[in-house]
Amino acid sequence: MTTPEPVDEDDLYFDPDTYFTFRDGALFTGVAAERTADGSLLALAAFEEGRQHGVTRTFYPDGTVHSEVTYDRGLKSGADRTWYENGQLSEEITYSPPGETVRVRRWSEDGELSYEHTPGQQTPAPEPVDFDDLYFDSGSYHTFHNGVLFTGVSETRSGAGVLMEVTPYEGGRKHGVSRTYFPDGSVHSEGTYERGLEVGVDRTWYDNGQLREQVTYSPPGRVAKVERWDEDGDLTYEHVTGG
Repeated sequence: MTTPEPVDEDDLYFDPDTYFTFRDGALFTGVAAERTADGSLLALAAFEEGRQHGVTRTFYPDGTVHSEVTYDRGLKSGADRTWYENGQLSEEITYSPPGETVRVRRWSEDGELSYEHTPGQQTPAPEPVDFDDLYFDSGSYHTFHNGVLFTGVSETRSGAGVLMEVTPYEGGRKHGVSRTYFPDGSVHSEGTYERGLEVGVDRTWYDNGQLREQVTYSPPGRVAKVERWDEDGDLTYEHVTGG
């Protein structure tokens, strides 16, 4: 069986609403390559039906591996490893089951273990944490607070202190009901997450209280149905995905 040629990452489209990746309007299956302006390889990522599935690697300018992680239908699985340029292991995050972090370890460039943490042992933060105090790692798709995978509730407020969003986390991933608010305190949107994936029904309202959009996810992370209404309550759009 012939291995397909990698596709340039710029030829793909990631839909932030469905978390799927498309090429030419279709869910992408294949390998995507990211390169510098001079053509040096930065990353190779495997996809299946629009989600990362298989091994993804990033590279240093000299071609050595910078990081390596395996995905299982969009969820990280097994061990996610990152190396220093000298070849020493920098970080290892273990996932079991896929998408759920069970251990994080970090080393210095000399090979000394500098950090080790098991998320299940963490006590949730008793008070909401300011969203600006959190750090989202785009490489691991995890959220940290003071260097530790965050478990607790984050709050986003306006400059005047008005509550804008409340989101729960567990083990560095969104988990539970997340809500955004209008300035008057009424709910603008509400969605439920399960280990970082949207699940059930995600709803958005107009400021007059009329339902604006409803997105149904089944299984978690996969859009099954999208419905939209105008401010008078008339259905303007309905789409059921291919499953």
